[in-house]
Amino acid sequence: MVRCSSSNCSFVKRENGKTEKFKGYSQIEDKDICKSIDELVLVLKLANSGVILLVECNNIPLRNEIIKTLNERINFKFYTIVLDEKNKNLPARMYMDFESKKIDEKTVVLVEGIENALPEIIGYLNWSREIFLKLKLRTIIFCPIYIMDEIIKSAPDFYRFANRITIKEKNEFVEGTKMQMRSFVSDIYYDNENELKDRIKIQEHLLSNAEDDYKVADISLNLGKMYLKICNYDKSIMYFKNSKNLYEKLNDKKGILMSIMGVGLVHNGLCDFKKAIVFLENSLKIAKEIGDKAGESKCYTNLGNAYQSLGDFRKAIEFPENSLKIFKEIGDKAGESACYTDLGVAYYNLGDFRKAIVFLENSLKIDKEIGDKAG
Repeated sequence: MVRCSSSNCSFVKRENGKTEKFKGYSQIEDKDICKSIDELVLVLKLANSGVILLVECNNIPLRNEIIKTLNERINFKFYTIVLDEKNKNLPARMYMDFESKKIDEKTVVLVEGIENALPEIIGYLNWSREIFLKLKLRTIIFCPIYIMDEIIKSAPDFYRFANRITIKEKNEFVEGTKMQMRSFVSDIYYDNENELKDRIKIQEHLLSNAEDDYKVADISLNLGKMYLKICNYDKSIMYFKNSKNLYEKLNDKKGILMSIMGVGLVHNGLCDFKKAIVFLENSLKIAKEIGDKAGESKCYTNLGNAYQSLGDFRKAIEFPENSLKIFKEIGDKAGESACYTDLGVAYYNLGDFRKAIVFLENSLKIDKEIGDKAG
């Protein structure tokens, strides 16, 4: 068990038949690990609609002690799924276990061995994410760093509605990768507004206890997105501006890009389309500077929507065409479908109904392929 208190944090591991007790972490390290576990406990308790937690923890003994601690602190049943060469389809496995009543809403599902299920597991996660939404289970997936990077790159749709937390010993942190270490990047995928409001409460509670600038910036960015979803523009722009200021302090260009884009989307929601375009063009400039293809494609998409709202349908075609090229290049099927939809609407508004139908049919075809019924 990881014993978290103001004075001590220790754990025991067994290696080569010998039991070895580890102590002597600095006070700050103890505090950081314990605070991360407190956050895990909080989110699991509040996640009545289910949650997916991507826990980045390379230290297997520490991971085992985290599980023991959660077991002692949370009144839920714990169920472990170990992935391997013969057991790679996690969504299907969880669905089968749910149907056979091995797991239910009062179960915390622990997923280990994701590295043994590569590369197929990435596709299963991305294309079968609706199963997780349907089951509404509390799921913890333990991921080494390189697996997390692969999920971000190759399973972006799944990553968008998962929460991420990093639990590491201090000497595991490398300055060169610090910019990429996101914590609790919450999803904005939700079934109804009440569920989204519950997630906002969780994020605001986490924000009130956050001390690390990266964590405060990330949570503020999440809250900006969430408040934008419920059209609370005052709070949305406040959080986007807060995250932008922190990312500038941290020299995190990607964070600055996302924050500025968020401000642009708020102005778009307020029907101030010209101001929205100014912010979106600034975010596009940053995306190009840092070589962020995914960010660049999002900027093009948002600019196309803004020009669509202004009635400039020629530009409303130009920008999603640029976005479509990138989405094809990076293999983002959902993004590709959204571009076809935007192009279809633009051509419809131009009165070119034949082209509109072609693009909308392309979008429909992709949505069927990836199982996106909402699309």
